Amino acid sequence: MNTIANTNNLSVNNRGFNFFDAHCHLQEPEIIWDIDGIISRWRENSGGTIVCCGTKESDWQAVANIASIYDNIIPCFGVHPWFVEDVSDKWFYSLEKYLNITSNYYKYSKPLIGEIGIDHVLKNIDKKKQEIIFKTQLGMAKELHIPVSIHIRKGWDILIKIIKNIGQISNGGVIHSYSGSADMIPILQKYGFYISFSGSVTHSNNKKVQKSLKQVSPERLLIETDSPAILPYYPYLESENQQSIYYDSSNPKWTTKLFQMGLNEPCNIFMVATAISKILDIPLSEVALRTDSNGKELFLKR
Repeated sequence: MNTIANTNNLSVNNRGFNFFDAHCHLQEPEIIWDIDGIISRWRENSGGTIVCCGTKESDWQAVANIASIYDNIIPCFGVHPWFVEDVSDKWFYSLEKYLNITSNYYKYSKPLIGEIGIDHVLKNIDKKKQEIIFKTQLGMAKELHIPVSIHIRKGWDILIKIIKNIGQISNGGVIHSYSGSADMIPILQKYGFYISFSGSVTHSNNKKVQKSLKQVSPERLLIETDSPAILPYYPYLESENQQSIYYDSSNPKWTTKLFQMGLNEPCNIFMVATAISKILDIPLSEVALRTDSNGKELFLKR
C-alpha cells in the first residue's frame, strides 16, 4: 500500500486506499433502479465498504436482497423515527428475523441495527412512540452485542437520558450525519459513539458542523453519503482535478446521471472526504485511511 505521504496525488481509482461509506440507503426507489451502476462506479472510484440502512418494515427485504448480491454491503435494519406510526404489531419479531439469519445469505457481514433514533423536528409524529421504539431497538442491540446507526434531530437531551438509563451499548454505534453542537461530541464519545459526517459538511457556510468536526477524536471519525439524500456541494471542490474523478461526464461540474437528477450515491463520498481534508487541514489520504479503519473497527470487528 502507498504511504499517506505519496497517495494524495494518485488518480481516484488508483489511490492505494479505500473509502468507507458509513451510512446510505441503496434500497430507496429513487436510486435502486441503477444499483449495478452505483456499485460499479463505487468500486471504480476507490470504494470499499458500504453500510446500507433500512428505515421501515417495508424496505427491510430490499436491503437484505442487496446485501445478498453484493460482497461489500453491511446491511442494517431498523425503524426510523419518521416511520414509527407505520409499524405493524409484529415489527419487533420481523426485525429479529432479519437480524438473526444465520445462513450465508448476507455475503459480506452480519446485519446491524439502523437507522433508528429520535427526531423532534417533525411535529406530527408521536414523540413518546418514537422513544419507546428507539429504546426497544437499543435494548435489542445491547442484547445481541451489535452496533447501532442513530438519527438525532433536536433530541440530544433525550438521547443522553436514554443512554444513561439503558447503559452503554456493548458494541457501540454511530451518530450519523452529525448536526449537533461541538459541546456534545465529548459526551457522545464517552458513551462509545462514533461521529459521522455527510454532504452537509461540504457547504462552506455550515460553520456549526465544521466546528463540531474539529472536536471529533481521530479514532471516532466516520464519513458517509446518506444516499440518495444530502447531495454534496460540488463547487467546494473546484480546485481538485475533476477530470480524473468520473469518466462519464462531459461537463466536469457534474458527475453521474444521478447527480444531475439531484440524487446522491456512494461514489460522492470523495467530495465529503475532500471537504473534511480541507477543514481539518490533513491529506485526503489520511481522511480515507482513518475513516476506513474506524468503520471496520466499529462495524466489522465482532
